[in-house]
Amino acid sequence: MKAKIETLIFKRSDLPSGEVSLTVQMLNVLGKLDGQTNVGIVAGQLNMSLIEIRDVLMKLGKMGLVTLVQQQPQKATFKVVAPSFLTFVEKQLAQHMGPIAQLLITETIESMGEAPGAFPQNRIGELIAALAANVPGKEKQDEFINSIRLQL
Repeated sequence: MKAKIETLIFKRSDLPSGEVSLTVQMLNVLGKLDGQTNVGIVAGQLNMSLIEIRDVLMKLGKMGLVTLVQQQPQKATFKVVAPSFLTFVEKQLAQHMGPIAQLLITETIESMGEAPGAFPQNRIGELIAALAANVPGKEKQDEFINSIRLQL
């Protein structure tokens, strides 16, 4: 059975001898790999799709810069987010982004490899972080995040 990439956990390896050339995106990913956080969360923190982070991890792996620590166990069942919660998130996001909020939510959920109608509760933090990255200005991002936290 193939592992879902979002469940994998990587850590930084010791630097190989010799010279390596890294992109900013590779450096950002390396900075988030702590041996405890799964790829799905790291992707959300960096506002990257699972495909993008997979490609970066493959390159880093070929360079010997990352090591697979473990795979989080996949649960057969999970609780899904209530549609009313996603409606609330959409209203909060619309205050900062306007009518594009619904599209942003749908695209973000799909980029995470999930479906809007069956979004797992255990990935809410990742979703909110990814959505907040679209809000212009750190202060407004914090306002958006805090408005969601009040509902949780």
